[in-house]
Amino acid sequence: MFKNTRYYSAVGNQETSIIATLPGYNFIKENSQTQAGGVGAYIKNNLKYLQRRDLQFKMYGCENIWLEILGKRQKIIIGIVYRHPQYNIDEFSQLLSETITKIAKNNYAYYVLDYININLLNATNDSRIQQYIDNHAVLIATLL
Repeated sequence: MFKNTRYYSAVGNQETSIIATLPGYNFIKENSQTQAGGVGAYIKNNLKYLQRRDLQFKMYGCENIWLEILGKRQKIIIGIVYRHPQYNIDEFSQLLSETITKIAKNNYAYYVLDYININLLNATNDSRIQQYIDNHAVLIATLL
């Protein structure tokens, strides 16, 4: 999977039916409500972390896991999110926005690793996609 993991503090996995063993890492996962595998994260053994179930949103067709890394200087939230292609974009966008708002209110640094199955190039033809972009422009900009 990775030739040299010493540079990675955390690695997200959006298909936990495919699990590799990474020496020096703990693996945390959230199962899917569907037939799919779920989402998870590999976290370096030397890092202290909490699974933040209070940030997890409930939506059929979407898996998400949120972890708080307890750093020496700063707490960091990492979210791993997978949205199945056929499920509601509006509901997903709303729930993701609510979760990010909760995180931002506490002044955490945060990273969202997502596979959302939304073709952003179709925004001019689909108002739901344009609304998603409008709601998450900062998140999208940091990924480009």
